[in-house]
Amino acid sequence: MIPQSNYNDLVLLDWEFSGFGNPGIDLATWFSVYPQEQLATMEDNYLLHYWTSLQSEGVDIINDYPFEKLKSDYLNYGTVHAMVRWAGLGGETALGSPEAAQAIINAMNDWLTYHHLNADDITVPPMYSWF
Repeated sequence: MIPQSNYNDLVLLDWEFSGFGNPGIDLATWFSVYPQEQLATMEDNYLLHYWTSLQSEGVDIINDYPFEKLKSDYLNYGTVHAMVRWAGLGGETALGSPEAAQAIINAMNDWLTYHHLNADDITVPPMYSWF
């Protein structure tokens, strides 16, 4: 766990895959492991900081990728990706520890509850693939 005093200096790098994809996936993957009390105070600030950082990289954030779109991608694409990842982790940990598997299930439920989501709310249109 990272002490809260170090959050302003935190830099996240994700080297798992290289390619073009939806940023909501990476953001939700990282934030889905944050405790709810941290999300409650920092989530919108983190998303806004990420979004405005895109502008310094040349993205026309107003016309090409409005904040509402980032937030929608985060809650839709990101949630689906996080759920699939957690389901895989839950299956792996269930083999060794029912308690660990239950912790994964609880984390999934906490994410959905915190964001007021259920399966009927999550929409994921087809995505482009680079494979």
